[in-house]
Amino acid sequence: MKGVLDRFEGLDAVILIEEENEEFTVPRTKLPKGSSEGVWFHLIKENSTYHIQSIDVAATEEKSSANATLMENLRKNKKGSKFKR
Repeated sequence: MKGVLDRFEGLDAVILIEEENEEFTVPRTKLPKGSSEGVWFHLIKENSTYHIQSIDVAATEEKSSANATLMENLRKNKKGSKFKR
């Protein structure tokens, strides 16, 4: 199972699990070294609790590359605002 570090809320990190349409929080201190927003993790579900097993480097790089491509395409197609200043 995979999850992505969506955001930080105070001392906690919010992990989104798209497959399950769920989210859970973990203390920042429990995150693997190198974790930041947008990083994907391999997760394990034990009973009804999720645990981070490791960083999913391949998924993180793939999603990051896809996001960069989308942003580049949006910038290329930018036509400016229709509103007067």
